Amino acid sequence: DHWQHQYELSLELFEATISASCTLNDPHRTKQFSDSLLLHAKNYDDKLHTLLLLVRHRRVSMELHEAKRLAYEILEHLGEELPRPFGDPSLRADIHAMGYNIAFVSDEAMLGLERTNIPKVVFLMGLYNELLVVLQLLEPSFTPAVSLRMVQLTLVEGITDMSSLAFASFGPTLLAFGAPTHQGYRLGKLSLRLVDKMNATGCKANVNMLVQEFIAWVSEPLQSISESHLVGLAAGKQSGDALNTVLSYFFYILSGYLSGKSLEVIRKTSGDYIRDLIKRKQKFMLNVACLVYYQSIALADGLEADPTKVTDDFDDSLPSWQEIMSRRGLHSDLAIACNIHEIMRVLLFRQTSEMKDIPDVLNLVIEERSPLRPILLIGIFCEGLVSFNMARRTNDGKWRCKGEAALARMKHWSQYSQWNFLNKALLLEAEMRYFLGDFDQATKLYNDAVVTSHNHRFTNEEAIASELAALFYFERKSYHDALGFFAHSVRCYEEWGASAVAKRVVSFVQSNFDPSALFQWPTNYTISLGFALLDQEETRKRTSEQSR
Repeated sequence: DHWQHQYELSLELFEATISASCTLNDPHRTKQFSDSLLLHAKNYDDKLHTLLLLVRHRRVSMELHEAKRLAYEILEHLGEELPRPFGDPSLRADIHAMGYNIAFVSDEAMLGLERTNIPKVVFLMGLYNELLVVLQLLEPSFTPAVSLRMVQLTLVEGITDMSSLAFASFGPTLLAFGAPTHQGYRLGKLSLRLVDKMNATGCKANVNMLVQEFIAWVSEPLQSISESHLVGLAAGKQSGDALNTVLSYFFYILSGYLSGKSLEVIRKTSGDYIRDLIKRKQKFMLNVACLVYYQSIALADGLEADPTKVTDDFDDSLPSWQEIMSRRGLHSDLAIACNIHEIMRVLLFRQTSEMKDIPDVLNLVIEERSPLRPILLIGIFCEGLVSFNMARRTNDGKWRCKGEAALARMKHWSQYSQWNFLNKALLLEAEMRYFLGDFDQATKLYNDAVVTSHNHRFTNEEAIASELAALFYFERKSYHDALGFFAHSVRCYEEWGASAVAKRVVSFVQSNFDPSALFQWPTNYTISLGFALLDQEETRKRTSEQSR
C-alpha cells in the first residue's frame, strides 16, 4: 500500500493530480483523488491543501453555496472567527481602527514587512482569497470582514503572495465604511507595487481588476481605467487565471462604454466577448455582457432592433433583453445592473412615463452594501437626471429628493476626481436650478456642464448635457439658443454612435419648430462656448509639460 510505505510521495503526487484536475475542471478525477487523499491523510494539516483546492474547484464550477459551506467548515476547525456582515457594529469599529492604524504606517514600511512561511498563515490567506470571490458573488455584505482579516494577518504575521490582494480588497472596504478617500486609493496603489515587488504573477490579474474597478475611479480618468484593465487581461492570460481574465476584459468593455467610447467598437468587442464566453462555457457573465451588447445596438439602431436579426451572427440561444430583466430578482448585482441600463434607456429615449416602474438605483446600492464602482456611479447620475425631470413634470417631492441625493453624491466625489464627476455634478445642479426656477444660475451651469464634458472627453455626457440645455432653452422660449444646443447634441450623439438617439432629437426639433426656422439646421447651427480656444489651451499646456 503506497499510502503506508510511501506516504509523503503519495501525498505530493495526489495533491498535484488534484490540482491539475481542478485546473482542467474535471469533477470526476477531482473527486476520485481528493476522496482518497482525505481518507488516508494522517492528520488535518495534511488535508489542508486538498481542502483549499476543493473550495477553489467549487468556486470555479459556480457551486458557490457548497464552496462557502466548505470554507466555513475549515475556518471553524482552525479556530477562526466566521465573517461578520456589513452592518455588524463591532466590524465597523474594527475596520475604522485598522484604517486609523494604517494611516500612520508608511508605504515603505508596509512594503518592507518580512515574508512569512508559517504554513497556517499561508493557507488561511489562500482560503480567504477564495472566500472573497465566493462571497462577492453570493453575499457581498460579508466581504469587508474577510478583507479585514487578510490585512490583520499580513500586518501581524508577515507578507504572503496573497497580501497584495488583502490591500487591494481592503481599499474598497475603507471607501465603503467612510474612511478618508485617499487611504483607500493609497492601499490600491500599494497593492500594485507589492505585486511587482514580490513578483506575484499569479495574483496580478486579480489585484489589477480590484484596483481598477473598485478603487482607481476616485482619482483616475475612466478612459484610462478602461485601458488599464488590459494589463489585468494580459496578466490573467499569462498566469492562467481564467476568472480574472474574463472579468478584466468585461470591465475594459464596460468602462469604455461608460466613458463614451464609440458604440460601434463597444458592439463589436462585447459581441466577441459573448462568443468567447459561450465557447469556453463561462456563462456566469453572460447576462451582464448581453446588457451592454443590447444597449449598444438599441442606441445605434433603435429600441425595436432585434439583436438576433442583425448582422452579428447570433441565434436565439442568447437570453433576450426581456428574459434578463425578468430574471433579475430584487436584490442582486444583476438587479442593480438591469435597473441602471433601464434608467439609461429612460434618459436617452425620454421614456419618463416608465420611470415609475423602475426600482431605485441609489437606494438599492445602499441596501445591498455594494462596493462603489463606475457602473453604479453612472447609474446614480442617470437616476438623478431622470428624477429632476420627473420633479418638474409632477411636482412630487420624492423625485426632488432622489435628484438631490444623486447631486450630493456627485458633488462629494468631484472633490476627489473632477475629471470623472465635475461635469455630472454641474449638470445635476443645472437641472435642480431649473426645477427651482433659478434660471440665470441654471443657464451658467448648463453651459459649464457641456464645456466640462467636452474637455474631459465624455462625448456621451456632452451629448446629454447639450440636449438637456436645449430643452431648458426651448421651454424658456430662447429658440435660437435651443436650436444651437440641439444641433450640438445631435453631432455628439452621432460621434458617440448613438444614431437612434440622434434621430429622436432631430424628430423632436422637426415636430416643435416651424420649418422656416429650420433652414440650414443643424448644419449652420452651433454653440459659442469657446471649445476651440479651450482645446488650444489644453494642447499648449500638454506641449509645455512634455517639453519640460
